[in-house]
Order: sequence, then structure tokens, then C-alpha cells
Amino acid sequence: SSDVCIPQRVNCIGLENTKHIQTDMETLRFLCKKGKNKLELQTLNGNHYKTTPASINLFINMVNPIFFHSAKVNLVLIDPSEFSQNYVPFLKDVDGILVKTPYALEVMRTCLIQSNLFESSKEVDEKLHLVSWRSPNMGMNHVSKDYNKVLLFCDSTESGLYMELIKNWKEEWPSLQIVNGNYNRRVVNRNRDCKYPNIEFHDSIQNDSFHALFNECAFHLCLDESNCFDHLVNQAKSVGSIPI
Repeated sequence: SSDVCIPQRVNCIGLENTKHIQTDMETLRFLCKKGKNKLELQTLNGNHYKTTPASINLFINMVNPIFFHSAKVNLVLIDPSEFSQNYVPFLKDVDGILVKTPYALEVMRTCLIQSNLFESSKEVDEKLHLVSWRSPNMGMNHVSKDYNKVLLFCDSTESGLYMELIKNWKEEWPSLQIVNGNYNRRVVNRNRDCKYPNIEFHDSIQNDSFHALFNECAFHLCLDESNCFDHLVNQAKSVGSIPI
């Protein structure tokens, strides 16, 4: 109800194992700081039952109706490839559905019309909105490119491609820099006694050092693509590196 609403606060609600969740949160934090009205962004676990009063609840690729009463406005930001069909019935009760790309807009429009939750396509169009969205700028002008370094950022928990690349990397190839390997169950369980030729693991790299390495590596291996919008590809291009 509106009497518990605290102005200038946004509850950002998601699940920890959702793809791109950390980058989406970082983007939202940047947008909140950029606006004229300073917004306080608070992140909440979407599986929790405790709610915090706020002006807006913004769900990312999930919906939990338990949180609805804690804010005047309930919005959901959707990547169709990461949004479970189990959440679709709850979309009838949110105030707005946000997507990042025209492709995602068409996918969700078709999905909502076919769901029979709405009386007309006009009602769907009134609730569904395309928003301006970009990856956070990670460019650092003082960092020089190293064309003998290839970055591999592990952004998938289950993918087996990372470990296959690691095991088959040739010693004569450029140095392979592995970041966020602990996020992938196969990489984190790798044989620690094994010597991997020309590979460096950054398991506990700090944020500033990661940004510097991200700029330094001239090549970035991007192993998957999400509805024509992938943070790793966009960010590699934004810092002048070559995505592969």
C-alpha cells in the first residue's frame, strides 16, 4: 500500500544464479546515480519472504508476488532467454514490463498475447515497454592493449566450454586470462595440481584490477549470446578489444 512507500528507494529484486544479474545491477546503480533525483538502490533476494518498503520494486527476470505490497509500483525487467514460463501468470499484476531490445519486445509481446492473460493486444502494448539500456562503461584510457593476452570471463555456471578450452589451450598461443572461474562448477573443481600451459587464473581479482585486465586484453573470448544483447560482447567492443 502507498502508506508504507518510502520515496526515492528502489528495491532491485533478483536471483543470484541468473545470467548477467551482476552486470544488470551495476547498470541500474549507474542509472540511479545519473538521474536528477538521487535514488537509493537496494538489492534483495527474490527467493526471500522479507520485504522492504520502497517507491519501486524492480524484478529482474523473475517475479515474486510476496513483494508486491511493499511498493506502489512493481516493474519487471525481462530477458526472454532467462525468464521462466512459471513467472508469466504473474505479469498480469505488475505495473510495467521492461525489455532491452526490439527482438525481446517482439518475443514478449507474442508470449503475452498467446498467454490469454490480457483482453487485447492494446492492453499488452500499454504494459510492455522498450527501455534504453547499455552495458556499464569499463574503458580506462591509461591502459595499453596487450595483443598477447586473451580474456575468458566465465559468466555461466554450468557451461563445459570453459574447461574444454582450458584443457586444449596450446602453450604457443597467447596467454589465456581466466576471470570468474569460481562461478563455473567445472572450472572451480579443476585439478589444482595440474599445470595448464600459458594460462593464468584470477580467482580473487579485485574490481579495479579486473577493469584494468579487461582493458589490457586485446582479445576477449565470448562463448554465448543472449537475444542479440550480450554484455561481454558489448563491453569488449566498448573498450576497443576484439570479441571472438
